[in-house]
Amino acid sequence: LLGQASMSLSPVFDQSFAAPDGAGAAATLGYANRVLSLVLALAAIAVSRATLPVFSGSGGDAGAGLLRLARSWAALMLVAGVLAMLACHALAPWLVAPLFERARFGAADTQRVAQALRYALPQLPFYFCSMVLVSYALSQRRYRLVFWSGVLGCAAKLAGNWLLVPYLAVNGIALATTFTYALNALFFHVALGRDAMHPGMRP
Repeated sequence: LLGQASMSLSPVFDQSFAAPDGAGAAATLGYANRVLSLVLALAAIAVSRATLPVFSGSGGDAGAGLLRLARSWAALMLVAGVLAMLACHALAPWLVAPLFERARFGAADTQRVAQALRYALPQLPFYFCSMVLVSYALSQRRYRLVFWSGVLGCAAKLAGNWLLVPYLAVNGIALATTFTYALNALFFHVALGRDAMHPGMRP
């Protein structure tokens, strides 16, 4: 719960960084995030339903074999995320237009939202990968790791916004989310690997 609460601060950061560019920037980001959230939600449901029963069925056994399985699936999801990223990048305008292009939302708005969406897409491989590792961590009752991943993700998002917004404006906000999931994936990979090598160090 605390980890999720930390991650929920990201939209607050995004709005504060988008505010200087006016309402149009915040709206562009909001529309792009709506499209992206559909992809992320489908991925999260698919990964959790496929992996959590297998990991939970281990009965809390955090042995090296199960961790190797989790890492193998994480690698496969990383590849799947790259493929999804490339497909969505190519189809971005055709994803945005049917959903939003009507009344005052014209073709120019579609292009702006599609561009922001394309900048947000690099997060997909890392998100897909980290979802597998989060599922494994939850099955092993590693709630402290999940908490710290939320804190680190929140810090990474803030740092990414601070670094990228001066150069890319609203597109920098979209791209900065990649920092969050890349750091989370690396954090779980390292922390879970360390615990498998030294079981006695698990908190």
